[in-house]
Amino acid sequence: MLLWIESYLSDYKENNSKDDKKYEPWSTVNAKINYYYGISQNQETKVYILVFDDEYSDYYCEKCGNKYDIKQNKWCKPCRMKNFTNRSSGDKEIDDFIQEEQLKFGYNTVFEWIPYNEFIEIKELEKDFTAIWKNDPLCYNANNEKLIRESYKIVYLKYLYNSSDAIDGFLNMVESLLNNGRCYGISQNPNTKIYILVFDEWYSYYCCIDCGIKYEDIMTKWCKPCQINYLKDNFTNWTSGNEKIDEFIQKMQLKNNCYDDKIFEWIPFYKFIEINEK
Repeated sequence: MLLWIESYLSDYKENNSKDDKKYEPWSTVNAKINYYYGISQNQETKVYILVFDDEYSDYYCEKCGNKYDIKQNKWCKPCRMKNFTNRSSGDKEIDDFIQEEQLKFGYNTVFEWIPYNEFIEIKELEKDFTAIWKNDPLCYNANNEKLIRESYKIVYLKYLYNSSDAIDGFLNMVESLLNNGRCYGISQNPNTKIYILVFDEWYSYYCCIDCGIKYEDIMTKWCKPCQINYLKDNFTNWTSGNEKIDEFIQKMQLKNNCYDDKIFEWIPFYKFIEINEK
């Protein structure tokens, strides 16, 4: 950093004569924050120099010159992305998908391909698994101002059992699940060839283990999409005998918005007992 003796020109400064207005240097005391002033050149090295305000480094990355995405932590997204891992899944479309997700990287965790052999102490749950990830997620550390890993983190392994289907359908399914929890990346069981989404350990507390959608009510673990699918699958198991009445009942069933809502249904008359006339 240097001290500029004459300072910079900014608009004009009035002389004593009202009719004589011209541009003159302002003092650095009265200077407004302005990030660039001009170009200079080192006479010895002949290297050209861009001259910025002394607060330039508070707002712009010293390495690439881009404005910090998060000024407080001097976090520069383009520079951080250069440090992303270049692991390959072995499938170009999946690799392209992962790279696209990495371009969305914010001040959080890097989405990546995770080799299955990095998981240890894998424990089976009702439908999925938990494990310890030896290498841990790649996250931005504000104190060190760089991407780091902290080893041995518990993660939730959500198996995508339909991942043997067409790759486009598989990737659409992955994308639909990414916003339902903190997802670290994709892996694959080498024995079953089933792909896996790797979430943080709390995934099963706020997301349905059947469909992966966030619970409407976390305390009761009530999943509206799963209940609707159950009701739809059950449509063929009952009928009033009247098509329009059936359609009305089905429409009413799909309006449920809470775990304790009563389900509107067709009730066969023979299920009533002790019928009393009033």
